[in-house]
This record gives sequence, C-alpha cells and structure tokens, in this order.
Amino acid sequence: MAGTQKETGAQYTRRSVKNPLRFLWGKILFVANKQIGVLIS
Repeated sequence: MAGTQKETGAQYTRRSVKNPLRFLWGKILFVANKQIGVLIS
C-alpha cells in the first residue's frame, strides 16, 4: 500500500509543478476519501 501511495504521490508532485491548485485539491480529496473509508468501515 505504501508503494502505491508513493507512486501516486510522485505523479501528483509532477503535476503540481504545472498546477499547484489541482495538486492541493487532489490531496484534500485523497485524505477525505481515506477518512470516509475509515468511518464507513
């Protein structure tokens, strides 16, 4: 799981150079989805 998150993070980081806002939004959604997943299960 950590490896997958690292790869995704690297992709986001590369994109963030072009669009920091999108990177921020993606990070917020990622964390929110994680929190919701924990709450549901």
